[in-house]
Amino acid sequence: MAIAWMMVSDSQIQAIIRERERDVKHQIMISGCSLTAYWMGNYIADIINQGLLSIIAIVSIHAFGLEIP
Repeated sequence: MAIAWMMVSDSQIQAIIRERERDVKHQIMISGCSLTAYWMGNYIADIINQGLLSIIAIVSIHAFGLEIP
């Protein structure tokens, strides 16, 4: 489970690197979006992604009867 979690984190880091390479933030700001909206959108997307994974992890822990503090 820890290895799977590391793979998800790795894919999120790759998405950040791709976004930086393509200069997405600059393109969004030119289109008229505020910097606050850009960062809030990224923050909410991260919370949704990590929240979904956390729920899957908690369900898996209970389904397999693991005793994890």
